[in-house]
Amino acid sequence: MAATRRSLTLSGGRSGVSLLPVLCVGAVGVWMVLRSLAIVVDELIMIIGVDDDDTRRCRHGA
Repeated sequence: MAATRRSLTLSGGRSGVSLLPVLCVGAVGVWMVLRSLAIVVDELIMIIGVDDDDTRRCRHGA
């Protein structure tokens, strides 16, 4: 009885090896979006004028 070896493909016909670059590019894209949002939030905080002392007081109820 000879064992046959079959390659695993996904529904789109892509093999796991060719899917790896797609996943890496997607992960980098998600990281870039999240980093951009963090920069925008930091800029808004600076524009509004909220500093760390204000946020500490709000969190601790002082």
